[in-house]
Amino acid sequence: MQSKPSKLKIVAMGDYTPNNVVDNNFLANLDIGTDSEWIESRVGIRERRSVLDLDLIKKLRSQVTDRVQLRQAGLIESLASMVGKARNKIKNIDDLDQNIGLLLHAGSTPDYEAPANACSIAKEAGFDQVLALDFNSACSSFVVGLKLAEALHQQNPSQSIALSVSEKYTTRVDYADRNACILFGDAATYSVLSPDDQLSGFRI
Repeated sequence: MQSKPSKLKIVAMGDYTPNNVVDNNFLANLDIGTDSEWIESRVGIRERRSVLDLDLIKKLRSQVTDRVQLRQAGLIESLASMVGKARNKIKNIDDLDQNIGLLLHAGSTPDYEAPANACSIAKEAGFDQVLALDFNSACSSFVVGLKLAEALHQQNPSQSIALSVSEKYTTRVDYADRNACILFGDAATYSVLSPDDQLSGFRI
């Protein structure tokens, strides 16, 4: 008789948003060809957060610098740092992390093409013997990550899984393109998924 698949539940979640606020007035003053009222009426967004200081965004708009130069100068916060701050929002994180056997990281604005960004996140968290890998499903990454975790959990059903999602779109968008730069901000989350065979309720 085939045993039932082991189940996972979200037992903890932390989030991080940078302090730099990019509001609609700031974008309008970048001369993107619109005003703050137009932006809010089209997309319903008043502000977004950025890992970049606002003066650096102005320099990107005027093409005084570019993302590569900013990164080389250490002026762009790393994904590992962002996820680490989200992780530290969880009160009992040290206890929860003791059973982590896998770290999944989702993001479409990676710091590195190789090695996996999950490896630097695992190092930041102090994980020595944890499998770490990246995946990318853009806006649906968190939900896809839950399904991926559910499938991989069957290989080691006694262990928990960490799922992180982070983006730094404000370092990538073209600030001359009003159709793109008004949409995106930066943030990170860190979730712990733990085994629970008595789980009931909603399923993804």
